[in-house]
Amino acid sequence: MSAQREARAQLVVSPHPDDAVWSLGGRLAHWVAQGVPVTVVTIFDGPEPEAGPAVAPATGSAPASGSVSEEAAPDAAGARRSAAPGAGRHAAHPVRLPAPEADSPAPGPTDTYRTRRQAHSLPHRRAAAADDPDPRGTAVPGALDAHGAERDAARAVPYHPAADALAPPGARRHDAHPLLRRRLPSPGTPSPDDPDAWRYVARPAVRRREDRAALGELGVEHVSLGFTDAALRTTDGRYRYRSAPRVFAARHPDDDDLPGAIRDALRPLCPPGTRVHAPLAAGRHVDHVVSRAAVERLAVPGTAWYEDFPYPLRRRDHHGFVARCQSLTDAEVERWLVAALHYASQAEALFGGPDGLRRALLARARAHGAEAGTPHADRHWLGAEPDGP
Repeated sequence: MSAQREARAQLVVSPHPDDAVWSLGGRLAHWVAQGVPVTVVTIFDGPEPEAGPAVAPATGSAPASGSVSEEAAPDAAGARRSAAPGAGRHAAHPVRLPAPEADSPAPGPTDTYRTRRQAHSLPHRRAAAADDPDPRGTAVPGALDAHGAERDAARAVPYHPAADALAPPGARRHDAHPLLRRRLPSPGTPSPDDPDAWRYVARPAVRRREDRAALGELGVEHVSLGFTDAALRTTDGRYRYRSAPRVFAARHPDDDDLPGAIRDALRPLCPPGTRVHAPLAAGRHVDHVVSRAAVERLAVPGTAWYEDFPYPLRRRDHHGFVARCQSLTDAEVERWLVAALHYASQAEALFGGPDGLRRALLARARAHGAEAGTPHADRHWLGAEPDGP
């Protein structure tokens, strides 16, 4: 690889806080160590918090008069973020979670099963050759379905919408409710009987705070677009995605203009010569699918595609692309792991805590390293252009 290519500015598109660091944090650390300019653009990390708890406590109690919860306290970048390109109809909804309307009950066991069955019968899941898990992807430990059962048995934590989506077709690890049916030890966590408790993991203030800490640990630049997470997007006071499995199914019609809006927000951040890195949308989370569509519309030559951790990779995700591996030093891996653990809320919900996340990330780096003939590596995907860092 030439010094000129190595010095190219790198722009990494991260659908949510944690996606860029978890998925290619080793390469972020590598670029920083080489003095390469790196910017991570987080798309769905809005909207701005209200003066109050981002998610109402289960008891319904409000903060004391004149107080503001830590989650809702505006950060130093709040003024800049309020004018971000994402501050539009997709990002203007309050963080406080509205109560479901009477005619939108939470899905019961039958409805939840039907939703999952429909998600697995979408056209992109019909062709066996395209839908079969990629042997290279499933051979990499760290896809959530390898850790979910251990997590469930070990502790009671808020349910993460990825948990069921990553389970094999037909599996139903959470039978009737989008939250583990156990006592939740953390103060302020939602009741297990709250049908919208799964949205708790999308709290914007918490996720932005974790994102700043992780990216600061790595020493990369950060841009927040402030679009609203799919779990919190509403139309006329109603959630667009009524249950967790639906964020892994068809895109809501009111989200159809999102790819274009995100493309327009990204365009000024990509001067000539910038290498763009974007998610393959493995797992089919709607926000990842929308992010990939936006980058495809951006059409920057030489765009590289990374594997969305912890979702299992499928052949259709990288159809037409060629795999490339970047070897990582022990120091780069360790710096990546330290940064990744700043996303404590997601580590707890998905892996039962930092130890589970660390094991999963290390297993992935070692599996890619075995493919590349090195102790640790990161794998990404390129189109026609064979060059790239």
